[in-house]
Amino acid sequence: MTQIRPFALATAACAALLAPGAASATANIGGTIGASFSEAVGACNRALQVSNGTLQDTFALNLSAPCAAGFAGGNLQGTAASGAVGLRTFGAGTGSAAAQVSLTDNWILTPPPGTVAGFYLIPVSLHIDGTVSPGATALLGTFLSYSMSLRDINSGLPSSSFSVTGSVTGTGVYSQTFSSMLNVRYFGPGSLLTTKEISVQLSAQQVFNGTVDFYNTAVASLALPAGWTAVTSSGLAVTPVPEPTTAVLMLLGVAALVGRQARQLGRARQAPLRATPAG
Repeated sequence: MTQIRPFALATAACAALLAPGAASATANIGGTIGASFSEAVGACNRALQVSNGTLQDTFALNLSAPCAAGFAGGNLQGTAASGAVGLRTFGAGTGSAAAQVSLTDNWILTPPPGTVAGFYLIPVSLHIDGTVSPGATALLGTFLSYSMSLRDINSGLPSSSFSVTGSVTGTGVYSQTFSSMLNVRYFGPGSLLTTKEISVQLSAQQVFNGTVDFYNTAVASLALPAGWTAVTSSGLAVTPVPEPTTAVLMLLGVAALVGRQARQLGRARQAPLRATPAG
């Protein structure tokens, strides 16, 4: 099984590795940060933007805006190499900040030679986590809204798409993982490519007197069957794990060692005690 991380692909079981010599990026990544201040409307407002249609691999956007009686700003980042995007906003005094960031990318999945055409179930997961500092407040009571999805572009089945949406409305730690099985279609060599679309959007409302930190935590994961590979806009991502037959042999080997140790322990317990002659 191979696990890939587009807006973030990786778990304890499988980690994503990117092959050297990554291809030029074609992912759409972008975002906006805006800070405003109640005591001087229009006088201290600041904003930074990278168009969501920009073709790029990695970007980082940082804004820090002080005003007479306040301070506000934020940070955005996104990378197609790991499929990760995130944002952070903060406000103090009369200052407040809002932000949004998004990533869209296509991944081409390729099975090993000899794979027959058909549908294949692939485990997928979408994960997001972050924190909202105690005492923070947000416009309309929502700190963060998110939308994440994975879909097989050429499959044509409802079971070939998986998406989640949610929001963060309270302070403290927030962590959610959503898992499913995705039906992906392989048309055979020389035919339509098995293409997976990855999409993630995060949007933070105006935050006052605190910090909303979801800076590097929106991730989507694919657990590919053994021998499959995935090419993204940033290069080849592969994480080989033992083939099924190899895994079985490993388990049998462990069982044999355990059985051998048990037999040795049993013989030791049954061995007669021998007196040691006195000197």
